[in-house]
Amino acid sequence: MKILIINPLDETNLDGKKGGNQRLAEALAHNLRKYTSHTVMEHYTHFNDYTLYNIIKAYIKNRRIDCSAYDCVITIKFPSYVIRHKNHISLINHRMRQFNDLWPEYKKQFSGFALFKRKILRLILRVVDTYYLKKTKKIYAQSGVIRKRLLHSGIISEVLYPPETIDGLEKGAYNYLFLPGRLDDERKRVSLVIDAMKLVKGHVKLIISGDGNDRIALHERAASDKRIVFMDYVDEQKLISLYKDALAVIFVPAAEDYGLVAIEAMKCAKPVITCSDSGGPTEIVKNFHNGFVCAPTPKSIAQSITYLTQHPDEAKRMGKNAFDDGLHINWKNYIQKILST
Repeated sequence: MKILIINPLDETNLDGKKGGNQRLAEALAHNLRKYTSHTVMEHYTHFNDYTLYNIIKAYIKNRRIDCSAYDCVITIKFPSYVIRHKNHISLINHRMRQFNDLWPEYKKQFSGFALFKRKILRLILRVVDTYYLKKTKKIYAQSGVIRKRLLHSGIISEVLYPPETIDGLEKGAYNYLFLPGRLDDERKRVSLVIDAMKLVKGHVKLIISGDGNDRIALHERAASDKRIVFMDYVDEQKLISLYKDALAVIFVPAAEDYGLVAIEAMKCAKPVITCSDSGGPTEIVKNFHNGFVCAPTPKSIAQSITYLTQHPDEAKRMGKNAFDDGLHINWKNYIQKILST
């Protein structure tokens, strides 16, 4: 069978850095080749920016992709799911969030004619998304959060959690706190953790990796705390090393779709600290079992950090539970499920 994977190129909007969807698409292609004998091709489309013109252009460009030479087409991120194929499987993470679940906040940035144009585009895209997703043979939502969002538009999907996208993740020591991800404070809420550290006593180190628009502001916010170390963007091998020896992994985004960070931490036998409003991670992180689900406040996060630093054996116990809980989320099972559709 000839399989085509289509996904927008994340690096276009992330200063050359790979986002979660790009990593997932590449890992899917790699593991399809590893576990099956199928021919797998990858097609990555360019999505230059989110101006209204380029959004429309991207939808049209994806719709025009010729998929006729393939037996199966797998899409992930918007707007790749508008392609034409009778055996189309969507591993959807989300539609364009600014025009869906983030719309109440997004629209506050505009007024007058600028707001009017976005209202019209939102209406068009929601109709287009719903129409083409309903024509898809099978939709796998990356989390229960996404499944519920799709249901609001009458779109039926099945939850299928993606596995880790990094090879070589392993258990190591339990030495420091680790917070990986994009330095976008509105979405990832790194400042919550920096403020929580002010309430944590002792010499536990917090390592923050990643880059983003709020890099300078977050560096300044943490400047007085020498326990907080920024590593900016790190390559895959360094990321593996940082996961390996962490006491715990902190991941406290706002309304995250899924969050590969949580499953990556679990594969390294690390407890995960997340928040009750973090979305996807709360579906796999259970309080006092494989991590903590905190209130989204510095005090609550600080209490979880303090507990783990004062009870390292508990961190190891939760880490083992995390590892065991993540065993079934693996590429062999994932691919078998997709191809059985």
